[in-house]
Amino acid sequence: MENAPDSCSGYKKFLFDNSVVNSTFVSDNQFVNSIMKANRISLLLTLAVLLSLGSCKFIEKKGWFGKKKAAAEQAEQARRDSIRIADSLRIVEEKRFAEQARLDSLQRVREYEEEMRARYKYHVVLGSFKVPGNADHYETVVDSEGYEVVRLYSPNDFHLVSALRYDNSRDAWKKVMEFRYEGRDAWVYVDE
Repeated sequence: MENAPDSCSGYKKFLFDNSVVNSTFVSDNQFVNSIMKANRISLLLTLAVLLSLGSCKFIEKKGWFGKKKAAAEQAEQARRDSIRIADSLRIVEEKRFAEQARLDSLQRVREYEEEMRARYKYHVVLGSFKVPGNADHYETVVDSEGYEVVRLYSPNDFHLVSALRYDNSRDAWKKVMEFRYEGRDAWVYVDE
């Protein structure tokens, strides 16, 4: 019987092989189950954390997320404020410059008028009026004739309409004689 196949040895081998397979299968199932259990636990922990936080506003208040966006917004706002301030300063500087130019221009006009008054103090007066409206009307008439009209005020409150002015009395009197020759009243007023 030695040569006869052992019917039990084949069975043992089948059992041994099957138990190896079964034990491998069981250990694989246990491994998969342990992974699934770990996934469930991590999922439950994540849900618990999210539910305990309340909402996105809570997270935003804490500043856990979105710090870069908030920093970028603050930087952009600071840049806009800087541009606005620079523009305001530029506008103020331009207004100051324009006002200074206006004041300089007025000063030059005053200086010119003072120079002209001091230099050309001999006026050929064509009319003298107590009523300012009459002087205004006569000014327009003389101006329409092409003369450079100057309004003077005498010490006795008369409004004098001067057609010409000269730096010497001889030229002023010469022009007065021409006006009188034309039949117009004229005289020389010395503005001192």
